[in-house]
Amino acid sequence: MMAAVTSRAVMPIEMMRPLRGVMGVMPVSVPGGAVMRAGRSRRREGGDHRDQQSDCRKTKATTKRTKLNHTRCPHQHPQFHPANRAGQRGRLMHFGMWRDQDPRANHFVTVRPLTPLSCATRTTNRVNQGLRRWREIAMFQRVRASSRHYAKGIAMPFATTKDHVQLYYEEAGDGTPILFLHEFAGDYASWEPQMRYFSRGHRCITYSARGYTPSHVPDSDADYDFQHVRDDAIAMLDQLRIAAAHFVGLSMGAYSALQVALQVPSRVLSLTLAGIGSGFEAERLEAYRARCRAEADEFERGGASEITKLAGLTPGRIPFLVKDPRGFRDFHDALGEHDANGSARTMRNFQGARPPLSEFKEAIAKLTLPTLIMVGDEDDACIDASLFLKQQIATSGLAMFPRSGHVLNLEEPALFNAALEKFLALAEAGRWGPRDPRSVRA
Repeated sequence: MMAAVTSRAVMPIEMMRPLRGVMGVMPVSVPGGAVMRAGRSRRREGGDHRDQQSDCRKTKATTKRTKLNHTRCPHQHPQFHPANRAGQRGRLMHFGMWRDQDPRANHFVTVRPLTPLSCATRTTNRVNQGLRRWREIAMFQRVRASSRHYAKGIAMPFATTKDHVQLYYEEAGDGTPILFLHEFAGDYASWEPQMRYFSRGHRCITYSARGYTPSHVPDSDADYDFQHVRDDAIAMLDQLRIAAAHFVGLSMGAYSALQVALQVPSRVLSLTLAGIGSGFEAERLEAYRARCRAEADEFERGGASEITKLAGLTPGRIPFLVKDPRGFRDFHDALGEHDANGSARTMRNFQGARPPLSEFKEAIAKLTLPTLIMVGDEDDACIDASLFLKQQIATSGLAMFPRSGHVLNLEEPALFNAALEKFLALAEAGRWGPRDPRSVRA
């Protein structure tokens, strides 16, 4: 059930749009004086819809609730919904549920009569329309519910990279900044459990990488190499005028976070590298790259269904499915909404072409940043790489999650947040130093 909007909140445009095929035109006022039009305006037999709107505006200030009777003849339905006036609340009936309209927007709605049908046919059609519409609303809520910019009617925020690619981002909270970088099968919304938790004491930023909507999807394969993705993270800091931030990355995002630390360590306060290192093993590298190229081709041929089938059920994600089927279903559904071309180019040119961590061994050994490495004990593809980083970075700590796979922040959000919170507190206090040489086995 959709929650009613209070007098202090502006309902997102898509959530206020009436059922397609039932309502007519609903102009919506947004802050700043702009007018957005949802749905299609159509003329009712016997009059012009503009005349109906004019009549609607002339309706007395007293607002009455009008319930649409879906079981009676459609011509008995009221033709106009009373206009909202300042300080009053108008409600619109959708399948037996009242929905509030924003009292500050002075909305008005005209109702188009339905085509005369038998009651049984009309009821079936309306139920089918309702199911489709509510699925659209559910998708809209999942993708946009956390967007304070969209909810307030503000233009969606984008950061522009040096090669003119626009990256969608969201931020919440105040304090020392944390930049979250998502994995291949995620996007900006996959960090929602961490955004909600850490924004209580930090300025948290999450963004969708290039190729992941609502960020832009470049057409050229050359725009998806690891240097471009690394520089995108730096562009986010530049856009928000942040000198340095804590970097928290998962898988693909962890690799990019490490590359930023190697390239410009002054922009990084600390590193959290979770599920990093797929394709690390030298004996498996060529097979891994060949599989990435093959999967990219499948994404382009099969679209979103192939993404969920190939990338959504890899061995490292099975522990998530086993322990939390409901959470995995949300993750799987979100993965099915990815842009197939963007996913294919990312898989082919980033996942399947990036250098393995072993090629950066000397540079990694010189890192002095506080570093937390997280890995699931059932994420076989990343365990060796995590141990390698622990051995090379003197200021690193390793956390291995029991009975866990690759998607650590969603699979074990409480454990992930607790480990990260303690690490950030010690790093900010200057208490996360290098390993004592006396603890190293001779």
